[in-house]
Amino acid sequence: MNVLLFGNYKGGCSKTVNSVIMSNLLAEDYKVLFIDLDSQMNGTEMLTKKMEDTEKRQLSTKNIHQAIKQEDILENIVEVNENLDLVPGHEKINTFERVMTEKKIYDNQYLFFKYFIEQLKTERDYDFVILDMSPSKSALNIAVMATATHHIVTTTSEKLSVEMIDTYMNDIKAIQNKSPFESELLGISVTMTDPYNAGKNMLQAMTDKYSNLLFDTVLKRKTQINHYTMYGFPNRKQNGELYAKDSVMLRLHKDLRDEILARLGNVTSSQAGDTND
Repeated sequence: MNVLLFGNYKGGCSKTVNSVIMSNLLAEDYKVLFIDLDSQMNGTEMLTKKMEDTEKRQLSTKNIHQAIKQEDILENIVEVNENLDLVPGHEKINTFERVMTEKKIYDNQYLFFKYFIEQLKTERDYDFVILDMSPSKSALNIAVMATATHHIVTTTSEKLSVEMIDTYMNDIKAIQNKSPFESELLGISVTMTDPYNAGKNMLQAMTDKYSNLLFDTVLKRKTQINHYTMYGFPNRKQNGELYAKDSVMLRLHKDLRDEILARLGNVTSSQAGDTND
């Protein structure tokens, strides 16, 4: 089970949007679970846009806050589509430290969500779990980071976002040194670049500094992608394929997905024993 985190402490670098899009694209061939660990709950909002109101009512009783209180993630999973499930977010996720104190969990709070992953490994057949984190440095986010098996640092080409990369990666290394569980820094993904080449010098500086860590695919700022945040992931044809205009808009995200799969190696689908080409 691959647990991916598109992370950065800096806000505004499209972590949630790209996580949602990547979850949908991976779900074309794999079984995927999206866990919303951000109190803003934007990932949950995007993934439930097309749910009926009757389906949305369950989000008040099935969500990450309930999972933490109950210490049970399995009872808090909601189906989005055949291959994509969701543990909905909740604004009270920010009370994580207080709940841990109430449970008398002190020293190993940062490993709490690892217990959820062990539950999933035992009872479910997900190929990928995608974690969504808030834009801040906190005990909650350290626990989220410690849960990932693979880290994808997400940044724009803007100065303030780039400057946060080293801080974030140093914290990943600190967790790796402390945790009994292994994890890997899979790479750095650059997003929301201006189509008119603003930030080109910063992108070159990142290339010089981080060399092989950078994914080749650089995601550009596109109006249509913002459309998905308002109306949800686009509908598909009966055969499961995206319509032409959406396929074009998501071409770079598909390229990034393929790069991620290549770096992960041979990922076998739990659905039919198939491998992604």
